[in-house]
Amino acid sequence: MKPKFLGIGGQRCGTAWIYNCLDEHPSLCLPQKELNFFVHDEKYDQGTTWYENHFNSCGSATYAGEMSSLYLYDKRAPQRIYDFDPNLKLIASIRNPSDRTYSAYLNGIASGEIPRTKAFEDALNDFPDLLEKSAYSEGLERFKGIFNENLLILVYEEIVANPEKWFSAIYEFLEVDPNFSPTMARVEVNVGRKPKSTWVDQQFNNAGDLARALNLRKLLRWAKKVGIVSKLRN
Repeated sequence: MKPKFLGIGGQRCGTAWIYNCLDEHPSLCLPQKELNFFVHDEKYDQGTTWYENHFNSCGSATYAGEMSSLYLYDKRAPQRIYDFDPNLKLIASIRNPSDRTYSAYLNGIASGEIPRTKAFEDALNDFPDLLEKSAYSEGLERFKGIFNENLLILVYEEIVANPEKWFSAIYEFLEVDPNFSPTMARVEVNVGRKPKSTWVDQQFNNAGDLARALNLRKLLRWAKKVGIVSKLRN
């Protein structure tokens, strides 16, 4: 099965939250997040049949899709995606660049990539990617120049202020029922914060990956909704 829409990023711009709310819609199917097929050569070289096989479990869903936050930053991605299907609908999410940068810093601490003792200012020097991925304009222009009206650009802060309005707009863009109300609309996920325990964060992230692989996404969404995730991490 071929996907009909892609989320292209950016990183730390609410993409996990958007992913969960799209995956809840009965007419949408997102079997795996962060496939990054169009930017990782070892995946891209396996061909489009390999890629499309990831969506075979979607069955009768109106739209199959995926969200890979690296697409926005890769210069080759727009043309590769267009060559795959020029009619794909694309969703981009951006946020206040300074907030995104700090969120990425906190995420780096949570993952162990950035030492817990490293100050934010020092991390900006040692990890230039923190700032580079907050510069959205070049990537957006690359995609806009090819996909035009098939590109929907969202602003994270606007979604937070009125999630019902914006998720309805996303559903309408994807040509599915815009009146569906996702239970995760008021539950932001992956909010940037400095964790009390890096080990606990890593263990829960691994558990989340396993749950998705075993098709237990509904259970994972429920755990986040009732606050189990926050209790485990604090």
